[in-house]
Amino acid sequence: MAGCSGSQYKKATELYEQGNYAEAGEIFSKLGNYEDSADKANECKYQEASALLQNSRSEEHTSEL
Repeated sequence: MAGCSGSQYKKATELYEQGNYAEAGEIFSKLGNYEDSADKANECKYQEASALLQNSRSEEHTSEL
């Protein structure tokens, strides 16, 4: 099982680095206490929210022009 967790952790890390925070966060969440998965899952949520906020601000600025 540990090998499986390790491969899932690696996959989630790769997804995170590609900016796919939603999918990475799901995998990290499923890994539970493996390594720092809980912290990584929270970081994914933060990055998702930050991206949504940034997109919202960009759309708001564009509509003002």
